[in-house]
Amino acid sequence: MRGKPITLLVRLITLLMVIILPFTSGVSTAGCDVSEFDIDGLKVILKKVDSEVTAVSLFFKGGVRNIDPSNQGIEPLLFGTAKRGSENYPMDLLHSELARMGTSIFVIPKMDFTIVSLRCLSRYFDESWDIFTDVLLHPALDEKGVELARQELIARVRRQKDLPDSHVRMVAWDLFYRDHPYALKPQGTESSLLSISTADLKEYHKNQVILSRLLLVVVGKVDQSDIEDKVVSSFGKLPRGEYRPKLLPEVKGNRMPGLKVVDRDIPTNYICGVYSAPGLKEKEYYPMQIAINILSNRLFEEVRTKRGLVYQVYTSLDKVSSNDGILCLTTQEPSAAMEVIFLEVGRLRNELVEAKVLQDTIAISINDYYLSKGSVSTQASMLGRYELNGSGWEDYLRIEDKMKAVTPEDIMEVAREYLENINFGFLGDPGKIDRELFLF
Repeated sequence: MRGKPITLLVRLITLLMVIILPFTSGVSTAGCDVSEFDIDGLKVILKKVDSEVTAVSLFFKGGVRNIDPSNQGIEPLLFGTAKRGSENYPMDLLHSELARMGTSIFVIPKMDFTIVSLRCLSRYFDESWDIFTDVLLHPALDEKGVELARQELIARVRRQKDLPDSHVRMVAWDLFYRDHPYALKPQGTESSLLSISTADLKEYHKNQVILSRLLLVVVGKVDQSDIEDKVVSSFGKLPRGEYRPKLLPEVKGNRMPGLKVVDRDIPTNYICGVYSAPGLKEKEYYPMQIAINILSNRLFEEVRTKRGLVYQVYTSLDKVSSNDGILCLTTQEPSAAMEVIFLEVGRLRNELVEAKVLQDTIAISINDYYLSKGSVSTQASMLGRYELNGSGWEDYLRIEDKMKAVTPEDIMEVAREYLENINFGFLGDPGKIDRELFLF
């Protein structure tokens, strides 16, 4: 089976990229500083870096806690329409101005919030900010723009089901979060997107675009005084409101092993498992992150490289409030592959990790963290995520220290605590699986 193993050489090259990247991307990590301040009820996090690019992430708090089955997808539909034209920037003018400056506006719906982000060259920040805020605060919301945004979102929803790896993740996610607010789809469903009217969008904008729902994160070559002036003249005109997100129910302890099979005529079989995991606020988060990095490496070595049972296999850890981890693989021999996978999971739960393996994994994880910081957009997004889903944005700057503190005992403890009661989705030939294997 084809693929490229993760070798020491690749990691050394990646480390060199971390050293070189700040000089090639226009981002300097030296001498940067982060501050937070409040402007008329809007919390702002500003990270000053010497960068040719400036990024802004505006978080609308709440995510699926603000919606119901009938209006799933209303926020990406609202803001996806808004970026197609505003009061002062009709569609053609808006697109031509963004293209002229190389500025991008993105809408990213997540479980816990929706992000509307801006990325621009720092020399065009003033002009880009004017467009960004006009789009958010004074969207045209005309029928043509609504229909264009609606069809784009529906196409994405359909595409997610057409792609086997996305589809199987959705199957596993829906099984695991079946009686939880996360069962709702922030990106919407085809039926919900079709049911949302232009009038619904205008009403939602009027009631939900309020200061108490917002968090603003800016990363770039920007002064605090400049941001303060910009916020006062734009978002400062919004009503404060009294938004308080609803508490999410606990998932851990409420799940047993599960399996949902979807019969699909495809060349190979896709498997994805979802399991409960510690969140960013919990001290177990970083031991869990290191644990699944170790597990990913072991699975690649044992299931793919040595035995050739899979095309791909990996685990990863999410960063949502009611957190989870996933374990995914594609294989023509699902039962044989799952047997080896569960042996490796058991090994992590019952044997202390060797000190050298732990040290190497921590070093690689820290390396990946610094590599991700080469993008101002990633930094803006992550500062906001840690602020809303963690113990504060400061924790994002302490990741290295938290990873270095992880011990072999920590790894065994979190593996025993969390790597169980996995809910699996299976996409492919049902005749090729032993269902008893999945009740781990």
